[in-house]
Amino acid sequence: MTPTAHAEEKPPLAKGKISNAALDVMRDKLSSCWSIPDSPNLDSLTVKVVIELKPDGSLAKAPRIQSPKPGKEFQDFANSAIRAIRKCAPFNMFSADYLENLGEIVVTFALSAIPPTSQQ
Repeated sequence: MTPTAHAEEKPPLAKGKISNAALDVMRDKLSSCWSIPDSPNLDSLTVKVVIELKPDGSLAKAPRIQSPKPGKEFQDFANSAIRAIRKCAPFNMFSADYLENLGEIVVTFALSAIPPTSQQ
């Protein structure tokens, strides 16, 4: 399976929604970059990471966790998601014109959403 993502656009400038094809490419790219730590209780964890992109697809700001939670397992899981985003950037599957008018993209990471790569 793949991560879920949605965009919050800056009204009234946005010219449309992110295409499903672009989201598929983003999900595939993130899947290949995500390596999570070993822990027996990760199946129930979900983390949402908010990103903003420059017109060239690079990160405009540091990714941030939406609704962070306490606990080492959550922190390790969240950090693995942020590492995946940083490793995968830039996200050049979106047009520059579109990115100029895009607000935030929220990417949800969960073991059921993105199959992680094995850690080496």
